[in-house]
Amino acid sequence: MVESFTTLQGRTKMDNQIVSDFLVKSRQATNLKELKEIFESALKSMGFEFWAYQIVPPSHTQEKPPVIIANYPEEWVAHYVEQSYNKIDTVIIEGPKQPLPFQWSSLNQQTQMSVKQKEFFNEASEYGLRDGLGIPIPSAYGDGYSMASMSSQAEPEELEKLLKSYGSHIHLMSLTYHLLAKDLIELDRITDGKPLKLTPREIESLQWTAKGKSAWDIGKILGISDNAVKFYLANTRTKLGVTSTREAAIRAAILGLIDPP
Repeated sequence: MVESFTTLQGRTKMDNQIVSDFLVKSRQATNLKELKEIFESALKSMGFEFWAYQIVPPSHTQEKPPVIIANYPEEWVAHYVEQSYNKIDTVIIEGPKQPLPFQWSSLNQQTQMSVKQKEFFNEASEYGLRDGLGIPIPSAYGDGYSMASMSSQAEPEELEKLLKSYGSHIHLMSLTYHLLAKDLIELDRITDGKPLKLTPREIESLQWTAKGKSAWDIGKILGISDNAVKFYLANTRTKLGVTSTREAAIRAAILGLIDPP
């Protein structure tokens, strides 16, 4: 009994460490590629080889293709988008109705699946995506939602155990990934996918602002006019896609461009 408790205690500690490491490293990611690699590594540690994150557009813009970030086989992702499978994928359609992380196969058993939907899952199995977990992420503004999914080669019974063991951990990591990914996706749109660059003066101005200095104070520190400081801060707001200098400082800190406020 003591050995069993010790083993369980050791496993719990390891699980918590995986989550803790992810939360720290994810906040240091400066682009989607880095964030993707960090998320992928954490999920692999929990037994999940494949994963995907999908932003589903609101119902009135359903003709727009979904935004998908995944390490699924590229051929499958291209085929999924080309065939508009997001319109028949039960994980995407029925998943948002689930309050907690769920197992694909359990959801499918509860759903009256059409012939086309069954064919879709058979196709997915051919690419190694037999069963997995879904984590629904509703929008706070009612304008669509997001879904995180991860697939394992484990049998359904074993996957059910993984859900019980890691469900809350994966839920927390997926929500964190979602918040950071949306910021980085928006940043990619602003910068046309190019690495964001702030000039030395813009960084200095923003860094001193994060420390509570006014434009007048910063001008004195840097030996420039306060109007010049205001110009540099306006540039950082534009580049970072925010409306306030405080938001610019927070986002710049998340991206590692300045020290945290």
